[in-house]
Amino acid sequence: MKKSLITGLIILLPIIITFFVISFILNLFTDPFFEITYNLLQKLEKPFPILASKQILTLISRIIIILLFLLVILLLGFLGKWFFFKSLLNLTNKIFMKIPFFKTIYHTSKDMISSLLSIKERKAFRYPVMIKFPSKKSNCIGITSGSVPYEIQKNFNEELEPIFVPTAPQPISGYLILAKKKDITKIDMTNEEAVKFTVSCGVITPEIIKELKDGEKTS
Repeated sequence: MKKSLITGLIILLPIIITFFVISFILNLFTDPFFEITYNLLQKLEKPFPILASKQILTLISRIIIILLFLLVILLLGFLGKWFFFKSLLNLTNKIFMKIPFFKTIYHTSKDMISSLLSIKERKAFRYPVMIKFPSKKSNCIGITSGSVPYEIQKNFNEELEPIFVPTAPQPISGYLILAKKKDITKIDMTNEEAVKFTVSCGVITPEIIKELKDGEKTS
């Protein structure tokens, strides 16, 4: 019974989480332009009767927005290699950095995304650890990330390390903890295993992941 329950969760949870994450991302990027695209496609209802269905019209609208968004990203990536465009981007960055409040959000998000999507070998998240959180009587899994700013570290005699503690079952949010190195315990898990364990609410362990991988190799 227990094994059947775990197997069912292993099959179902990834599907649910995948659809949830994809739906969240799609809505995030398409909602600002959805109404405009939807109204434009409605005008094509007569030559294309298939657009009379609201469900199909909604789906096509979102697909078109995503395709256009991808084209814009590719175009920006291509133009980013040109000297003139780089100069224009630098000028834009300087303007944004002079706007109160806006500059804080812009600079933080820019640095974070550059770190996560960097093509360099440096990893944004290094290795998983165990720390005492949210109290000294309990433990949780976190992932070491970045380094502690000097402005913070200088106030402490012991070396600190930033730890990102993802929440379950949605790991895209979490807590940033500055923990003392002596309070951190490195564990023999990969980042992928730690995230899977957290997302599954403790159901998918490294042993289960290994068994699944061995099963895929033998099949």
